[in-house]
Amino acid sequence: MRPKIMTFVLLDTMVLVCESVDMKRQHIDFKTISIRLEAADTKTRVGRVVPISARTAKLLCEYLQETEESAMSTYS
Repeated sequence: MRPKIMTFVLLDTMVLVCESVDMKRQHIDFKTISIRLEAADTKTRVGRVVPISARTAKLLCEYLQETEESAMSTYS
């Protein structure tokens, strides 16, 4: 499922692969349906906010919830 979601994010936002690899969970904002890219992580060294589609946001949210649940069950 992870490669599918990353493909959707790359195609939807048109960010570079190296920028998507440096994304962290706290950079994703589901209220505004966007991803904030830090200046240090981008090629041009300029931070920016990229919008994502609702479909990609839904897949990303499901994946993050799934990984949190599996992490919690691993540590329990």
